[in-house]
Amino acid sequence: LAAADRLANSKSKRVADSWKRYRPILYLAADIGARPQEYLAVPRHNVADSDIRIDRAIERGGYRISATKTEAGRRWVDVSPEPRDMILHYARHHAVPNEHDLIFPTAAGHWQSVDHWRRRGFYKACEEAGLMVQIEEDGEIVEKPKFSPYDLRHFYASMLIEQRTNLKRVQALLGHEDIKTTLNTYGHLIERVEAKQEKRTGLLGSLKTEICGADV
Repeated sequence: LAAADRLANSKSKRVADSWKRYRPILYLAADIGARPQEYLAVPRHNVADSDIRIDRAIERGGYRISATKTEAGRRWVDVSPEPRDMILHYARHHAVPNEHDLIFPTAAGHWQSVDHWRRRGFYKACEEAGLMVQIEEDGEIVEKPKFSPYDLRHFYASMLIEQRTNLKRVQALLGHEDIKTTLNTYGHLIERVEAKQEKRTGLLGSLKTEICGADV
């Protein structure tokens, strides 16, 4: 997020202009845990005082916007004041009028390409933040971003779990139709948090009463 702030305040007008849009997208993505194809399709009228309605997404291939695939995917998600104000400021002062009421339309009034956001926005933020890794490709060492936009969703879920949010609530906020999906994806994090909370001791040591009865 600090990298996004720096890019939005770049001395390069071209970079700063691009990050007028990319900065609020990044903040929103980290704050609500939605999928990229969902938050890029959010209409302005779905933004309320303290939450955002997720009810549509850009379809695979980017050819159209449609309703989310499942009923569980249509949900209200809490939004923090700063990201909310940031995206509404962008919608009011920078977004061009468009038939889908998109918060982040292109200059032509179309929805943002998920691929373009990943390459031109998110990956640039990773580079600015130093979140890069070196890997070997075709015999050459190249630098690539350590994370993808979808990792912000995992960050969001892990923070909910760290705060010991009710599991059914986590499922609802992520838009999972089946709680098994939540458990299978984040079960290891749940176990880790629970292990931190537990007092490490053997079974007998954990008993609060006399461990030996009168007969013994």
